[in-house]
Parts: sequence; C-alpha cells; structure tokens
Amino acid sequence: MTDASLRVLGIRHHGPGSARAVAAALAAHDPDIVLIEGPPEADALVQWVGRGLQPPVALLSYVVGDPTRAAYWPFAVFSPEWQALAWAKEHHREVRFMDLPAAVTLAAAHHEEPGDLEALPEDPAPDSERDQVRTDPIAVLARTAGYDDPERWWDDVVEARHGIDPFDAITEAMAELRQYAPPPRTDAEQLEENRREAQMRTVLRAAMRDRERVAVVCGAWHAPALVGKLPPASQDAKLLRGLPKAKVATTWVPWTHSRLSATSGYGAGIASPGWYQHLFDASDHVVERWFAEVARVLRRHDLPVSSAHAIEATRLAETLAVMRGRPVAGLDEVQEAALAVMCAGAEPVLAFVTNDLVIGEQLGAVPDDAPLVPLDADLRQEAKSLRLPIAPEAKDLVLDLRKDTDRGKSRLLHRLRILGIPWGKTAYVTGTGTFKEAWRVQWQPEFAVAIVVASTFGTTVESAATACLIADLGPLSDITARIERALLADLPAALPALITALDERAAHEADIAQLMEALPALVRSQRYGSVRGTDTSALGTVATGMLARVVAGLPAAIGGLSPEAAADLRPHLDAVSGTIGLLSDEAKALWLEAIRHVLERADVPGLLGGRLTRTLLDAGEIENSEARAALSRALSHGPSVIERAAFAEGFLAGSALLLIHDRAILTLVDAWLAELGPDDFTEVLPVLRRALGAYNKPERRALADRVAVLDREAAPDKVETDLPLVELAEALETVRLLLGGAHA
Repeated sequence: MTDASLRVLGIRHHGPGSARAVAAALAAHDPDIVLIEGPPEADALVQWVGRGLQPPVALLSYVVGDPTRAAYWPFAVFSPEWQALAWAKEHHREVRFMDLPAAVTLAAAHHEEPGDLEALPEDPAPDSERDQVRTDPIAVLARTAGYDDPERWWDDVVEARHGIDPFDAITEAMAELRQYAPPPRTDAEQLEENRREAQMRTVLRAAMRDRERVAVVCGAWHAPALVGKLPPASQDAKLLRGLPKAKVATTWVPWTHSRLSATSGYGAGIASPGWYQHLFDASDHVVERWFAEVARVLRRHDLPVSSAHAIEATRLAETLAVMRGRPVAGLDEVQEAALAVMCAGAEPVLAFVTNDLVIGEQLGAVPDDAPLVPLDADLRQEAKSLRLPIAPEAKDLVLDLRKDTDRGKSRLLHRLRILGIPWGKTAYVTGTGTFKEAWRVQWQPEFAVAIVVASTFGTTVESAATACLIADLGPLSDITARIERALLADLPAALPALITALDERAAHEADIAQLMEALPALVRSQRYGSVRGTDTSALGTVATGMLARVVAGLPAAIGGLSPEAAADLRPHLDAVSGTIGLLSDEAKALWLEAIRHVLERADVPGLLGGRLTRTLLDAGEIENSEARAALSRALSHGPSVIERAAFAEGFLAGSALLLIHDRAILTLVDAWLAELGPDDFTEVLPVLRRALGAYNKPERRALADRVAVLDREAAPDKVETDLPLVELAEALETVRLLLGGAHA
C-alpha cells in the first residue's frame, strides 16, 4: 500500500475549522475505510449515525456491574470526528474506532485507584504550557503565533489558504512539537500514551491490509506516530499484551453544549460551543449573521434592538479586528461590540447573549431503537406520556395534585430523586393549600450515568425506586424520611417493609432524642393520604405508638441536662410540637399533658422550661396570666443569671407578637433587664440576642417602638413631655443591643 493511499488527518477535537477541513479532505481522498480516534466498542453503534442520532451526543461506556466507573466520548456537529462519521455513513464507507478499548481504560483506572473513579471523569486542567502541548497542541501553536483563540488561528492561517490541504503541515508541526516537548509528568502517563498509539497503529495495519484507501482522523498530537514507516508490529503487540480488561457496555446518550467543556475521551473542552456551531454553519458573512442572531436573542428578552444596532456592532467588531491585526473578527471582538453597541455597556444584558448564543445550550437526541438500559427506556416513555419534555433549559412547573397528569409528573420527579437523578428540584409555591407543588426541572447529560447506576435496583422507575427505598436502612430518622419519600413518590409497595422496620427499631430505641427526631416526618406523612390518595392508616398507628414511647421517657430525658444538651434537644421538641396537630386530638392532648408533667420537675433546664411554657401558651393550654407568672418566677428565682436568661430565650424565641401585644410580659422582661448590673447584663446579652435577633425586621421595629414608650404607657399621668435626650438615647441604645442593631 502506498503512502498516497493513506491520509492521516490530525485535528483539534471539537474544532469547526477542523471539522470543515476533514469533510473536504475525505471528499478529496475518498477512502474505503475511515479510522477514528475512539473506543472500538463503539464500532457496533455507528449504524445509528444518520438514523435519528442528533448531536450533541456522546458515547458512554460503563463497567457492567459497577456503572459508576464510566467514561464519555462526546460529539457535536462541529466535531471533526462527527463529520467523519457522517461522511462515511453518507458514502457507505466502513468506520472503525482505533483508540484503546474502554474495557482497558476503565479497568486500568480501577486498578490504579480502586473504587475512586468519578461517574463523570474529566481531564485535569493543564497547570502549565508543557501540559497543554499534549492536551491541546494546536492551542500552543496558535499562542506561539500570537493568537488567543485556536479557532481563529486555524481559520486565519490554515483555512484562509484556499486550495491548500492543511493536514500535512499540521502533522509536520506536531512532529516538531513532539521532538522538543518535555516528557509527561509521570512514567504512567508516558506508558498510557505509548499504548494508545500502539493500539492506533495496530488497527491501522489491519485496515491497510484489507482496504486500498484509508483515512485516519485523530488528535493532531498523535498524527506523527501514524505516518511514514511504522515500528514493528511485534513491538506494539508487546506493549498491548496482558492489559487488564473489564466487562463494559457502550451506548449513545444525549449530550449538551455546556458539557462539551468537560470530557473524558477528548480533553480539548470548549467554553463557547454556540459560537463554534455558528462558525461551522455560516459559510459567509459570519459576523453579520452573528449580530442578526444577537438581535434576535435580545428581542426575545424584550429588549429594544434595531437593525441599526446590528450594523454598527458589525462595523465596530471589524474595526477592532483591524486594530488588532486580525483578518476577521473573533469571539472577543463580537462580544465587545455587542456589549458596547447592543447592550449599552450593561454586563447583565450581555449575559443573555453569552448564555443563549455563545453557549447556545442544545440537547441531542438518540433514536428509540438505539440500545438503552431498560430503566432509561421506561423513564423516557413515562416522561413522554406525561408530556414532560426532556430538555436542557430550566423550566418552572406548578402542579395541581388533584389532576391526574400533574400528580403523575410529581410522582415521576419524586421517584427519580430517590434514585439520585435530580431532574426536578422543589421550589416555593404561594398559597396555603396542600394540593400545589412547585418544581424547577432541567435535564443534565450526566444523568445518563445515574440512570445506569439506578438500573441496578430495577428495570422500571417504579420498581427501582421501591427497591432503592428499602435498601440499606439507617436509623429511625432515616426510615421515617424514607416513608415520607415513599408517600410523596406514591410507592405503596415500599411501605410494608419500611413500617415493619420502623416499628421494630422504635420498640428497641431507648434514646428519646432519636424517637423525637424520627416522629415529625412520620406524622407529616399522614397528610399525603388525602392529597395523593394513599392509605396511611398504618402510619397513624405506628406514630401513636412512637409518641407514647416519647411521652413515657420525656421527663427523664429532659431533667438535669447541660445547657449544650438542652440546646441540642430543643429543635426536636419544637418539631414534635409543630407537627403533633396532624395526629388525632387524643395524641395532641397526650403530648401537651406530658409537657405539663415535665414542667413540674425542678431540674428542667431554663431553655427547655421557657420553650415548653411558650408551647403550652401557644396551644391555648394556659392563659397569659399563667405564662406571665411562670416567666416572673423564672426571672426572679432562677439559680443563676444565665439560667434566667436561658428561660427568657426559650420563652421569647419564635414570634415577637407576644411581646408586642402583651404589655405585662414586656414589662416583666423590661423590669428584669433594668435590675441587672452592668456585668450581668453583658453576660446575658448574647443569650437574649439569639432570641430577639431572630425576629424579622418589622417585628423588631415594632418591638423597639413599644419599648420606647413603655414607661409612658405604664404611667400616663406622670409622663414628662420633655424627656432628656440623654436618657432617651441610653434607652434606645439598650434596645439596639438587644435587637442586634435593627432599630436606632
């Protein structure tokens, strides 16, 4: 086979200039077979090119049985490899991939770092120019020539020379770089590079034996290793002998433009895929067409942009290019011109252009008959039936759970969250009803690996989520949280196992704090029965039994606690008190009676004593007069000034309405503070600021206003109309200290 029968096309991954040049070179050479840098496991997947496969897409290889060990090889329309695939399919030519098998690379990664391979492995960013010589050599050539954009260098220096094939020159330049470039940082990196090129030559030799005309599309760095006289085949075979292999599966998955900057198969990530797409698509008037698109984007955001803006921006971009000695305007020039002319210097407005156009988020498509794991197929079928499009753009949904379709969407999103596929994130929704649910949905391509991982639990979303919920159960709080998620996701099949485990562990749990931590989620779960049509009667029985255990152990658990332990227990008490109303009236009465008994003990920490007293007051179990009496006793007879302040903190925390509207309680607190000496006041100030500083701003302002006139309200007949400003300033300064500077 003569050298003229072999064309080695050294390219820049994801380069539109490279992509156009590859298409032209293949048309001129007309090879019988095209060899492409990539895993040979993908040979069987080439058949879907031209059959509904729409880039950006990626080849995904993962280890069967351990899908968290995975790697991607992404393709955009402007990727030279994709153009080579498309040309070969259109002209009915054979395609083979020629890099190391994914079975080898994934096994090697596992061998070097067991169990520590990321689901989305990424090439580390080069820490010096010596590293970039290997990861992106064309960028090094461009920078050497004074260009900050490799694509601009390629366009200006290579493609502008019409009628000249660039690839022989590129190969020669790479040969020079390889000769003088420093070696890789480690022997392992050098060995990996040697093995990759040995594999490429092995595939190349086989193709040269079988076919008359061969074309190779590979990273420019490897091109010199594949031209001229190749080393002995035995030498390459020795490098490849005995390599460990893993059992892998490979498939196509949709990809997005934004993910092209983070790849495992190709290290030349890009930050402006939308711009590169434009460079590839626009055959002429590149800058003019770009600003027409910029105008369209800004108008879509309701911003006034005229054709005159686009014309002036074009002139400015071209002028900047001339001033900088560049034949044509690049991304820097068009962005600067857009900012100055079309965005009036406003960076937030330019962000619309960057997000919508420079990045230009797109999601590829994989045909239905391409190989998918069963879970992926079920997910897509369910999303399609629910009219929930899989798209990379963020979209806000407000679901009405009384409607079947909306309830189905909610069910699917909750199930996927259980499986570690956060397609949707819950958002705040206005209104007080329980029939509304708000989500923000946005599909990410890395969910492809998460789907494969989740498929180990089952072949459908429902069965996988059910199995995931009942696997590896943790403490009581974990089980109750899973029950809540099971109800949200409408997974009744998971409830029997969860309830049984919950009942068994609760029966043997002696830690009251653990029981209280678990109880609120279980109580909340009951409300989903009426909203989602799920029978939760069994949960009420378990919750009531758990509450009985809490009530029985509560006095002993609270008595004699240290201040730190009391602070840890307080959120659990608040959580139980806040949700107990969702149980029966009998359960609520049982809880409030337990609080009464606890408060009869003499060893209740001040913080919890104040909090439980306030709980009874808010529940209507005691009158304001009883609460005032309890507060007065605590502030007058507490064992220490800190313990008295702790009672006040527990009692006053939450809402400020009690202090604002109950003058007697406000007077009590005010009188106690007035009696404190300077040292005692300084000591209790942090405690009270924790309570009062948590009030919202309007509450703090209203409270400060009430304190400012408290003495005059108490004795209106003795109010002096001319209070000394010094006295008033001192009073307000004290209030400011208590409220954390909210009111001056």
